[in-house]
Amino acid sequence: MDESDTCPICLEIFTSPKILDCRHTFCLNCLKGYSDEIGPKQHKLSCPLCRTELKIPNYGLSNLVTNYFVGISESDKYCLKCKNHLKVSGSCKVCGLSLCMVCFGKHFHSPPNEDLYDNGIEILDSRIDFSSSFLQRLGNLKTIDYYKLETHFVVESPPENDSHVIYSIRLSSSGDLLVVPSGVPFILLMNQYGKTIDKIHTPHQCVGIYETNGGNLMGTFPFKRTILSYKFGVWSAFVTCPDYFPVDIVQLTNGNILTCGQKLHMSFPGFGQGCLQLYSTFGELLRTVDREFGLFDFPHKIAYDKEHGVIAIADHKNHSVIILQENDGPYVIYKGGNKTAAQMSTSSIQTERQICFHASGICYSSDGNFIVCTPEGHLHIINKFGELVALGTTDCEDSFGLFVPDIALDNHGVIWCSDSYYGTIKTFKLEKFANNLEN
Repeated sequence: MDESDTCPICLEIFTSPKILDCRHTFCLNCLKGYSDEIGPKQHKLSCPLCRTELKIPNYGLSNLVTNYFVGISESDKYCLKCKNHLKVSGSCKVCGLSLCMVCFGKHFHSPPNEDLYDNGIEILDSRIDFSSSFLQRLGNLKTIDYYKLETHFVVESPPENDSHVIYSIRLSSSGDLLVVPSGVPFILLMNQYGKTIDKIHTPHQCVGIYETNGGNLMGTFPFKRTILSYKFGVWSAFVTCPDYFPVDIVQLTNGNILTCGQKLHMSFPGFGQGCLQLYSTFGELLRTVDREFGLFDFPHKIAYDKEHGVIAIADHKNHSVIILQENDGPYVIYKGGNKTAAQMSTSSIQTERQICFHASGICYSSDGNFIVCTPEGHLHIINKFGELVALGTTDCEDSFGLFVPDIALDNHGVIWCSDSYYGTIKTFKLEKFANNLEN
């Protein structure tokens, strides 16, 4: 055990490490105990090691800066699935999720269904609960893909951080995953087994992240209405966004930067409040794309097919995916099935927007399709024409993610999905598929 990873007071691995102005680090509970001993109503505290005096924050010691560069005790992790916040008692041998004793007894994984064959002979088993209206909305769906859970892990976060929201996940050139959690001033680089490879400090809360063609990072910081570039270990200003909140970002093959978000001033609520901006590599505004289409309410995720020059944008408020051609060709809109707007009544479109399809995350696959994850529990695989070519399903508990799931696909065919309900990431692999649905 590294001495630098142990608290000088309790001599154990740090639990919720807090760093003082003198740069010494202690467990939060140890500091609270020390503070209570010297006087519970004191507004100042002397460092237990060097006696440097510091002012206690207005809202208590828990508001001291967290030291993310020291080891954190594994024994004091709490069950994220449990509403009672009980301590972890073990880990699932199938998915690796750490659970308390109560949740561990309720946690399960459905056994593989032997009737689901690779040649597509049988598909309508008990795991796929399609209502008749759902099948009708899917139109001429021919394929269902079955994904098997590979790994499941919790994203690193300090114990006192109550937010489990994962704003974004993006594949890096190394094959690992860039993870942007909330409430933590870091972007994490994680591998498939949940190990944190690197931590990149951010000056503000980052939301969207993208690795450029040159290997640098671009990040969106909507709470500061700015986009920053990360090169050689330093963040620098790329562009300020006085009129909108930038949320996601990609780089096109010609080097230009495409960003999306929501406008600051909403003169006409409910229509055309989304923002889609195209910048040069030097931060010069080239086009305000949203004005050309008038389609966007709140575009929040972008996926880009470099090979074919196709851009897919998930819109949070419209509950749709808009697919654009990089060369200004025609666009199409996907709303969760293969029926076009002309084939649906106004009431059915409203129902579909509000209930059936919520495009939470989106990524590009090497076969020219886009994969959309939804909190409803399925993956929608759509082509560049906005047609649903396959529906992804899994028997994993909590499906691909319960709350604002995001998605990424690596070069080995592994799908990564985040779940902001628990602050976890799952990886899946396509195991079986079937092609003989009768419709």
